[in-house]
Amino acid sequence: SMRIEERAFWECSKLESIHFPAASSLEVIGKGAFSGCSSLRGELTLPDSLKRIEDGAFCYCSELESIHFPAASSLLEFVHYTAFKGCKPSAIPSDITEKWNLVF
Repeated sequence: SMRIEERAFWECSKLESIHFPAASSLEVIGKGAFSGCSSLRGELTLPDSLKRIEDGAFCYCSELESIHFPAASSLLEFVHYTAFKGCKPSAIPSDITEKWNLVF
């Protein structure tokens, strides 16, 4: 399965955006993959193929304004409760926050 490995972009402070292609086969965003990417801003659209978002995957990506999750009928099986710790709670849809008991 396609995955972004643990800490792959950890503290890449110059990373400003991420684009996942519509036909992405990405299934897992690993632990701390984008943690501390403090310049990541604007919108982030997660691919429909995504199954798992591990702990701290987007920790302290505090400039993200809006995170778009796959459709409700998606393959998403697991979002760790700390996946978006340090992000703006307003960036995450409330139904996602509630379903996965996310902490900020």
